[in-house]
Amino acid sequence: MWCRCISRPSNGWRAGSESSIPQRRRCSAIYRRRGGKETLNDLGRQMILGDENREAAGNRTTLDDLFRRTGVRRPDALALLDPPNRETFTDGAPRRLTYAQADRAISALAAQLRRLGLQTDTVVAIQLPHTVESAIALLGVLRAGMIAVPLPLLWRQQEIAAALKRIGAKAIVATSRIGATAHAEIAMQVAAELFPIRQVCGFGRALPDGVVPLDEVFAPGHFDFVQPPARPGNGAAHVAVVTFDVGGDGLVPVARNHMELIAGGLGPYLESGAAQDANVLSAIPLGSFAGIALSVMPWLLGGGTLACTTVSIPAPSPRNAENGTAALSCCQAPRSLPLPMQTVSPGRQTSSRYGAHPIGSRAPRRGAARPGWWMWPASAKPACWRACADGRT
Repeated sequence: MWCRCISRPSNGWRAGSESSIPQRRRCSAIYRRRGGKETLNDLGRQMILGDENREAAGNRTTLDDLFRRTGVRRPDALALLDPPNRETFTDGAPRRLTYAQADRAISALAAQLRRLGLQTDTVVAIQLPHTVESAIALLGVLRAGMIAVPLPLLWRQQEIAAALKRIGAKAIVATSRIGATAHAEIAMQVAAELFPIRQVCGFGRALPDGVVPLDEVFAPGHFDFVQPPARPGNGAAHVAVVTFDVGGDGLVPVARNHMELIAGGLGPYLESGAAQDANVLSAIPLGSFAGIALSVMPWLLGGGTLACTTVSIPAPSPRNAENGTAALSCCQAPRSLPLPMQTVSPGRQTSSRYGAHPIGSRAPRRGAARPGWWMWPASAKPACWRACADGRT
């Protein structure tokens, strides 16, 4: 059962105008219409896990509500986990955050954005590596009542400036470096090129002059309380995230509200067969709708741990060339990853008592019936992985 609620828009999107947002079909597996209003059906209510009053949950649930419910139920449980090799591609040691610590960091980031003078529904661009900061930044922007715009990691000044010019972004959240590229410098160059951008914030060390540092949001004694912004009508129906699709005329900004994000992640989550409080090992960065639907949403719906990792594509070996076998592209979990994972043999499915399941737009149905990790040949990688690697939603 795959969610069919997302369709390509026929027009563009302009910041601050909800009338220009194209209408999309709701997923019939999740929503039902009663008395002219759309509400979650029984299946949709059951998937909002961690809430003792699930029967009262409806289409007013936001992503922040999903996170807060798990935080109240399991405040000391591990929520976010950095890759063990984090220091090889960005600044800072690997972080481990519980739900209570992540909640404080999200509130601190939201308060910092408010102190910078950014108002409700301000468009904030985010370009961060696949680390804890990417999830904290996304949820922090949403808690502040603003609109998050995750950007692919491969975009540079020309692509970022062209995209942000179309949606009227007023702030950028970046990091000091990703690999050998100084992304904070690129963000400052984009801000100098685009007049509407008022603030540039960044994580990491050695930030350029003019960049607002954000590492203090992880300080143990740092705490800020953010009052949720008052919104007319249904807060979950307001725009939460804008991602970019590729159309005949180039990049097309697509706006999605909280209900559409939940619907987009619910289909893959159901297909994975993951249980409540399951650990999610994510190798897809949050720079596209695929990354959000296949990483953040299963984590929020399940209420477990989101472990970020990197993707390794092994080079063809002489042995593969002699045997005529294809090189495999797989997600490799480092041995030091502090989560229960099983060993994976190339080209073979292995079962595990932990019940790990693949989450993807084309995950095999057998994966839900029999626990184990699946590995795809490089030529048969899931479509969502190829789209994410190309910088498309």
